[in-house]
Amino acid sequence: MPNLCDSEILLCVLQPLKGPVFEIPITVVKPEPLVELPRPHIERLGLTFRPGDLSRTFVQVPEGATWAVIRARSNEQEATGKFVLHAVQLLPKLVVRTFEHQKMFSLQENADYTYAIPVRGKDLIYCVRLPVGATITLRFFVGGFLLEVCIAKWWANLGNVNISYSIHFHGVSPDSKNIFLHAADGITRIEVTSPLHSEEVIITFQ
Repeated sequence: MPNLCDSEILLCVLQPLKGPVFEIPITVVKPEPLVELPRPHIERLGLTFRPGDLSRTFVQVPEGATWAVIRARSNEQEATGKFVLHAVQLLPKLVVRTFEHQKMFSLQENADYTYAIPVRGKDLIYCVRLPVGATITLRFFVGGFLLEVCIAKWWANLGNVNISYSIHFHGVSPDSKNIFLHAADGITRIEVTSPLHSEEVIITFQ
């Protein structure tokens, strides 16, 4: 892939020549640019899948995004196809399955399939030391973590199918993750921000 490069670091013993003692694999991923308007997204149009073919997309989660919507659309008039969707986002100090999603779906003629997944930007912490020796902590929510989306045609599903798919990012962030309602308080204020685009919010209590 043009946006994916891999290499390795080898530790070798030369005298006597014993070959590599161990190796450290290195993978460098260059994210693909997003279209910013009307909301951050990327599209893949007119891809023809044979059995076992796959398409991988690496994108950088934009600032303020909290979920992504993956939409696949069939461009065929008669053929149907069976596909596998795999999306993963690696975060520091978390296992892979925290933000890993896998789904199998079928596309009928001229049909759509939509699947939403949670995503997370990068939360950077900066410590600023004041002249008197005190320290304050500033927290900024910025993009930075890569999201990999892979769509593959099921190997046992015969025939070629032409599809298009897109990834759209959405974001809604409340001012507090923990919301408490006391019996004596009739009203509780919640501030919600949506930096990417206008969103409709429906509040439910569980």
